[in-house]
Amino acid sequence: MTLGQGAELLATGAGRIPSLQEILEIFKNKTASAFRVSLLLGGIIGGAGRETLHQLGRFSQFTGIAYQVMDDLEDYHGQRGDIMFRKPSALLSMLMEIIPQDEQDIVEKAFRAGNFNVVYLYLENFKVPDHCVRLLKTNIDRAKESLDHLGNMGLKLALHEILGKIFDKYL
Repeated sequence: MTLGQGAELLATGAGRIPSLQEILEIFKNKTASAFRVSLLLGGIIGGAGRETLHQLGRFSQFTGIAYQVMDDLEDYHGQRGDIMFRKPSALLSMLMEIIPQDEQDIVEKAFRAGNFNVVYLYLENFKVPDHCVRLLKTNIDRAKESLDHLGNMGLKLALHEILGKIFDKYL
């Protein structure tokens, strides 16, 4: 978790927009790790076998990434907090992934200068929220797939229910 938070703080301090792969790694180290610790400790205490623990780890990774992408989407549609505070965001990283190279400097300079109208115009023009919803749904689907291999039906149902409660808007 410290690695993820540290990478986020370094990017924020430098005014840098991480690549999409970097932001996913931050999410994996930060939020997915928190899910992982909780589920694996419960699994270990409950006597889960090696395969169950492996699938719980996979479930945690995909759920944590999906959760952070959802959080960034909610920021974008709500108060636009992370971007306004110049913090890394899946939307910004996705934007930098899909816009032409010659326009990346424009977005980076606008982001650093706090010219968020330009940043949001690019996000809207390139339909970045739609791309992020697809990324979110892909990770939800992968989390669900990881549950297919669980033998404990009670655990499987409980984790499906958790996914439904967290991501009900996207299911």
